[in-house]
Amino acid sequence: MKAQIQFGENWVKVNDSIFYTTPHGVQILKAWYESKVGVPEEYIVETLEYLAKAFSLLKPQDYEEAAYFLEILEDADVYTNFKIKEIIDRIYANKTVKEL
Repeated sequence: MKAQIQFGENWVKVNDSIFYTTPHGVQILKAWYESKVGVPEEYIVETLEYLAKAFSLLKPQDYEEAAYFLEILEDADVYTNFKIKEIIDRIYANKTVKEL
């Protein structure tokens, strides 16, 4: 199945989920996505969803901050053997419940 990935001015859509962030966050995530030529789709989709969730919580205020956050999130993913995704998922889920 081909993943559905779209980028708007202040949102990223990964399959059926839309994550809102700042335009700077979208720019960095789109650049990250476009740099992943030849990388397995499953990895790209899973990681982009993790990054988009994190950016929706972090809301970077400029391009440099967005790039800095991306670097931290990528490092955290590797250093924790990809377990940081579970933490971001939980924080995102708790935030979403509070908004309802």
